[in-house]
Amino acid sequence: MTDQTPIKKKNITIYLTGFGPFRTHTHNSSWAIISSFQPRTTIATETHTITLLPHPHWLKVAYSTVTSEVPRLHTATDVAFDYILHVGLGKAGEYRLERRAFEEGYVFGDVDGKVPGGADAAPDKGIMQSESAEGREPGGQEFGCALDVRWIVEEGVERFQPEETPDEELPIKVSDDAGRFLCEFTYYTSLKAACEKEGNGKLKSEKVLFMHVPPLTKPFGIETGRRVLIEVAKAMVKAGEERKVIS
Repeated sequence: MTDQTPIKKKNITIYLTGFGPFRTHTHNSSWAIISSFQPRTTIATETHTITLLPHPHWLKVAYSTVTSEVPRLHTATDVAFDYILHVGLGKAGEYRLERRAFEEGYVFGDVDGKVPGGADAAPDKGIMQSESAEGREPGGQEFGCALDVRWIVEEGVERFQPEETPDEELPIKVSDDAGRFLCEFTYYTSLKAACEKEGNGKLKSEKVLFMHVPPLTKPFGIETGRRVLIEVAKAMVKAGEERKVIS
């Protein structure tokens, strides 16, 4: 007689964050995607029941907000999660998973005209100039995601053909340059907080990942972004739970 006892699935929670308006982006695609999962959404794989838990509100595109809110997520007793996936607005036409973030190099002002630490940004380094590729040299400590991000992108994510571009495969890539602006600062801040919580002087964490998503309708909409996030979440859990990590 065949044993038909169902496999007991492990429960996993992934916390999600996105950003609010900045520059000319009055509707930030990262928050448009994240908020579509509120108050929480459950997805299932063969081995896990995954709960996607969005942050209650978007993160203001301000260094002071990130500095005060993001570390708390890793220490607060009222927020419990196994992994955290930060999402931010990136380049048109592609999704990117970031592998690392640096401590220094943030010279462009946020929505308040400030740089990390609260000083005013230089007059030629305002938020409207923050799309420039110049003046973005990294510095300080480098923190990284210990998950095998290349495996997540190349093998873990189940590819699909977006309805916006039915003749093309999903454009999702690995990136080592998170932009040296609020997205990378958030990634750095979260990785550092996770590493400090885990101890032993670590500079990499398996618990934190950052994904850049394109502006809405360039060419992808919210529904495609949702599908991408779900696939990334499932692959992130598989990588973490099956120890697909790098040293």
